[in-house]
Amino acid sequence: MVSSRELLVAALPGVAAAFPSLLALDTWGALVGLFELNNLGLAVPSPVEDYFLLGTGFYCLQSCANHSCAPSAATEGLASGATALLALKDLAPGEEVTLSYIGELEAEGGRPLGLKERQAVLRDWGFVCRCSRCLSEAAAKSSSAKKLGARAGVK
Repeated sequence: MVSSRELLVAALPGVAAAFPSLLALDTWGALVGLFELNNLGLAVPSPVEDYFLLGTGFYCLQSCANHSCAPSAATEGLASGATALLALKDLAPGEEVTLSYIGELEAEGGRPLGLKERQAVLRDWGFVCRCSRCLSEAAAKSSSAKKLGARAGVK
């Protein structure tokens, strides 16, 4: 069985020769992984094509936004099938537009996810979040632990 990467290398020998790292196994795997993470797909005409086209899409602007647990924007699906990117606060010139990759997930009991829980969910995205909210919560937790240790006489 021939892999999709091998087929691509055979179909594009000039590209493969000029840019060998572009079609290397690890790069190709990362690209396929990005498609999976961003819910991208290739449409091939089939009897169920209409079903899949209703629920999937490639939204270039949103796909470029970085994650933050304290996002500056959110997406909203429109009746037309388009997706709008809405600011959640006033943005200063040059301020990064960020989205939450994990949405408004809640833990048991309806409370918002804590730092440890958010980090666990974000592992599927392949990174450790270091947004302002996570850094602030981690610093507060560390400070709290140091104070407790000092009270107990632990150095």
